[in-house]
Amino acid sequence: MMNARKKIEMWNEGMKDHLEAMSEVTSRGADFQTFLKFMEVRAAHWEALWKEYTNRRWAPLRVNLYCGKRRALANFFNQLSALKEHKSQRLVVAYGARRWASKKRCAPSPTTRAYKECAYRFVTIPIDEFRTTNTHHQLGCKRQRLEMKSASRPLRI
Repeated sequence: MMNARKKIEMWNEGMKDHLEAMSEVTSRGADFQTFLKFMEVRAAHWEALWKEYTNRRWAPLRVNLYCGKRRALANFFNQLSALKEHKSQRLVVAYGARRWASKKRCAPSPTTRAYKECAYRFVTIPIDEFRTTNTHHQLGCKRQRLEMKSASRPLRI
C-alpha cells in the first residue's frame, strides 16, 4: 500500500492545481450560489480530471486495493480459526447487527463486506450491540482479555 501511495502522489503532481481548486468548493449546504460556484469549478476541471483518472495506470491500483482489503479480512478470520483447539470444534461469532442507514446511490457501510465474509466462514449470529462491549447480555459477566502468543497486543473477547 505504501508503494501505491507513492505512485498516487507522483501521478497527482500534475493534477495538483485541479485538485486544489476542487477542494476549495463544496456541493453541500442549502445556499444555491455556493452550489452554482461548485458546478462552475467542477465543469472547468472535469475534462482534465476525467482524462487522468480514467488512464489505464490507475486500474491496477484499484484492483490491488480491493485485493488488499480482502487479504486483510482473510488474515483476520484465519487468526480467529486458529483459536480452535480441535477441528471438531465450531467457532460461533456474535456479530453486531447495527447497520448505518445509507443514502441512495451511496456505497454500503464496510460492515456489510465484513459480515458476509464472517457468515461465509463461521456460524454468525447477529446481536444487538447495546452494551455488548462490556458485558454478556445473558450472563452479565464482563468480557475477558485473551492473550495470543504472536499478537503484539491482547485481543478482547
